[in-house]
Amino acid sequence: MNLCYSVLWVDDVKTWVTAKNRMFRAYLAEKSLELSDDYCDTIKEAEDKIKISHNYDLILIDYKFGIKREGDKLIQLIRDMKIFSTIIFYSQDGEEILRNKLANRKLEGVFCLDRRTGFESSKFKDIISNTIRRTEDPNFIRGLVMAETSDLDMSMLDVKKAIFSSKKLTKEKHAAVEKKAKEYIIVQSNQNKQQAEDLQVSELILKPFFDSNKKHRLLKHLLEKSESESLKNYASEIIDERNIFAHAREEISSAGQKVLISHIDPTPRIIDENLCKAVRSNIKKYKVIFQGLKDKYCLK
Repeated sequence: MNLCYSVLWVDDVKTWVTAKNRMFRAYLAEKSLELSDDYCDTIKEAEDKIKISHNYDLILIDYKFGIKREGDKLIQLIRDMKIFSTIIFYSQDGEEILRNKLANRKLEGVFCLDRRTGFESSKFKDIISNTIRRTEDPNFIRGLVMAETSDLDMSMLDVKKAIFSSKKLTKEKHAAVEKKAKEYIIVQSNQNKQQAEDLQVSELILKPFFDSNKKHRLLKHLLEKSESESLKNYASEIIDERNIFAHAREEISSAGQKVLISHIDPTPRIIDENLCKAVRSNIKKYKVIFQGLKDKYCLK
């Protein structure tokens, strides 16, 4: 799971799945996640798909296919393939029958729901929340921030290329931006030289050089004022967070909570659902902004 929650539906009534997915998508949006769903209407198709791509966050399987009741057979195949994704097994026959089927096959890690009411229940949301919570630990969220920030860096580069290729960029603005880019390099070179001369080694090691900040600042110079306004919080919401996550260690607070401690910002960051949601939300926001800018300038 990154920003997408990956799901496989195995059910022979696609219209029913489509309706449930609308509800599913809305719930994930509250968590700043997007739904990535695959659909199969036969046991064989599902088996083939799982063999190719088995990194699903959740697999949902109906018990009945036409007149056949063999959803438990697919669950057995999945477990025999050593795939231990969370599975929801559902049927209009009710949960008790499903539990008996699972018990007979000695299958574990499977939740049972009544097809008629289960997907509107708090139990369904609790199952989803639990699978999301597994990823909300310091090392996972740190990896997410680092990977997605790198993608955002590439997105900024794409926007700049689109602007330079468009007809909207005047010679005057091109020259001004080129001058600004060279200034950044000269200023940073002078700062690095001064730091090397003035600082002790114990201080030098706390002065990492982050290219993302310069990429962001240069892009704002390229954009129109109204466009650059959408990036006014990029440094605090993305770059600063990335730097903190990249240079932090995990500790356990006196309250028993997992926290990150960074020399950049000594305030302990509590790793919980709220922080993870905020991180995902900000990354998604800037992905949309950069894609919009790229699309805009690619058309010119």
